[in-house]
Amino acid sequence: MRKVAFYVAWGIRRILLGHRVPLNCTIILTDRCNLDCRHCTVSNLGYTPLSLPEVERDLRVLYATGSRIVVITGGEPLLWQDAEGNGVEEVICLVRELGFFRTVICTNGTLPLESTADYLWVSLDGFPHEHNAMRGSIYDVVVRNIASSSHPGLYVNYTISSNNQLTFTRSAESILALPNVRGILFHLYTPYLGGDDSLMLSDDERADTLRRLFAFKRRHPVRTFNTVAGLRALARDTWRRPTWASVTINNGTLTDCCCRAGIYDDDVCRKCGCTPAVETWVLQTLKPSALIENLRYL
Repeated sequence: MRKVAFYVAWGIRRILLGHRVPLNCTIILTDRCNLDCRHCTVSNLGYTPLSLPEVERDLRVLYATGSRIVVITGGEPLLWQDAEGNGVEEVICLVRELGFFRTVICTNGTLPLESTADYLWVSLDGFPHEHNAMRGSIYDVVVRNIASSSHPGLYVNYTISSNNQLTFTRSAESILALPNVRGILFHLYTPYLGGDDSLMLSDDERADTLRRLFAFKRRHPVRTFNTVAGLRALARDTWRRPTWASVTINNGTLTDCCCRAGIYDDDVCRKCGCTPAVETWVLQTLKPSALIENLRYL
């Protein structure tokens, strides 16, 4: 009932009052990572590690925006530990004490996938050779961790780039066949500042990719977490960004989209393929089909 009340109140504030209340929010817990992924521009940058009180400070800023759904990411968030020995589970406890009702962790999957978070989103980007070409020789480790996980809410983040564009539908079918994987969300590679432009899709490749994504969605309407409305917005390039329906905080700096400060400019936004941003946009604009599809999160 608490979740339903939040969404009803959000709709009233959005429709009748015109308030800008983000649906979800993200905290960058750490920049530390055990990988050196080809496409990543945000790992191991030398940030001063956050203490638990500093994490609480950032969470309180996010709570004040009105969002009650928090995504914990990094770096690799499961590596975070402060000087007092607090780890990500202490952060999850703090999230709930503050009043957030849903906690999501995005992870590279190289560490054991056990957590009290509501959802674990694990990165897998294709067949073994494709994934390893992006992230190092870790595919088998990730798959073993997925297979041995007892977490009930385990999903896959899949980024489509020039590295896997030709084969992504076939590899995604194999990923959905893995034990414990409940669903998949596709992203299009976004050329963040300092990123590898060779991974970008050409205009023709992007159009072909979205055509095949629609077909994949028709085959797996429930387990594909991209909504039809979100895919249409991507294909037509009709969504506005940055989108205030999702906000991010990194070491006390709040930005009004999924990106942390310093990795994007107007050109990056124009080429954005970050589908969580698209999905929050279609919800904030009250696309009926997106609202219906997102009832699964209740």
